[in-house]
Amino acid sequence: MLRKNLWNFEVELHETVYAILNELNIAPEKATYVCEIMPKDDGYLYQFSYRIAGRILNEDTAKSMVVEWGEVRCCHEPYPYGAPGFPTPHFDLEFWVTLPWILNENQ
Repeated sequence: MLRKNLWNFEVELHETVYAILNELNIAPEKATYVCEIMPKDDGYLYQFSYRIAGRILNEDTAKSMVVEWGEVRCCHEPYPYGAPGFPTPHFDLEFWVTLPWILNENQ
């Protein structure tokens, strides 16, 4: 696990998340959406997304991939929250992870 800033939060995520973002040249702190979804038995489920310019060529192959540290998927989310005015076409790279704590603002 690595320690990085995700918006204004200090958070540790699985190294694979950072490898994916690094491969796409996306700074981890540039998430366009961060949200606590719900409490779970082993922590709190969070979603964080990155808006990417371009389009998904085959929507049928844009499925979620569940892995030991959470879930990752590409999808088209037209809702502009977190990235108002973002140019089109675009899609979102979403991560769903369970953290053992509620994120506290680092301010």
